[in-house]
Amino acid sequence: MAIRNRGRKPSLVDVYADEPLDRADPRQDRKTQQLCKQVERTLASVLPECKEELLRELSLLEVRAVAGTSRLEVVLVAPGWRQDELAQIEEGLDRARAYLRAEVAQAIHRKRVPELSFAVIAGGAA
Repeated sequence: MAIRNRGRKPSLVDVYADEPLDRADPRQDRKTQQLCKQVERTLASVLPECKEELLRELSLLEVRAVAGTSRLEVVLVAPGWRQDELAQIEEGLDRARAYLRAEVAQAIHRKRVPELSFAVIAGGAA
């Protein structure tokens, strides 16, 4: 196993590890979480103001990173809807995707706006 020193001594873990260590930048993790929270706050304020009544009824559960920060998954709950009725909501979200992404772009300060994917969970009675 070749180890680049670059002026530091390798740790025992580096020397004896069977597989390369995943040394993710802890700041990146924090920044990803920060982005998810910004998007969550933005969507939570924008969804109740959507033109489509279906989208106004949704509750935002969470926003999580799927592919780094290039794609975010938005998890929504549809209270009072059954699982077989969720196709209508998903169609409404597809129609509103560009609008929601534009609102996110205004709220965050990044070079690239992440793609948004939606997961809708049927809730019980409202």
